[in-house]
Amino acid sequence: MRAIVDMDSKAKGNWGEDIAAQYSSRRGYNVISRNWHCRAGETDLIAYDGATLVFIEVKLRSEDYFQSPEEAITAVKKRRLEKAIHQYLEQLNDDECSWRVDMIAIVITKATGLIYRIDVYQVIFQTDNRR
Repeated sequence: MRAIVDMDSKAKGNWGEDIAAQYSSRRGYNVISRNWHCRAGETDLIAYDGATLVFIEVKLRSEDYFQSPEEAITAVKKRRLEKAIHQYLEQLNDDECSWRVDMIAIVITKATGLIYRIDVYQVIFQTDNRR
């Protein structure tokens, strides 16, 4: 297996999602989908936390990156994610399900690629289910 520091952006993203999925599972989430996408946008992970459907955004950054993972969820990203969530809920045919959006921020050391920290932010934003 290649070191994370030698991977291209897509491979790093997949690695980060692997870590986030494992981390979520250890926290008791039931991960049901990865990289779900539609015309409106995409979400990295979809899981259940008990009866609540959770859409998880994964952000991976090195410790010296100019922008923290937390700053990567912009207003534009939120709008795209919200549209994708509504399309996913339409496919479920369940407009009444309880849902939220979480973010898992993974920061790695630049030199070694080792995980420096993992932070979970529950309910980074939430809207009602009205279209």
